[in-house]
Amino acid sequence: MPTRGESGPGEVELALGGGSATFIAYSDEPLQQGVRVVVIDVRPGRKIDVARLP
Repeated sequence: MPTRGESGPGEVELALGGGSATFIAYSDEPLQQGVRVVVIDVRPGRKIDVARLP
């Protein structure tokens, strides 16, 4: 699910330990679905901050 920047979070699916997990994702700028991201911070409750991979 796309992120909306300052308007709200989206969701990202991350590959973890041979499987995958979904997290609520916050970003400074809106990110479209399918964009590769890097995790820049972890929040409590399966929430993360992400940024677009260059």
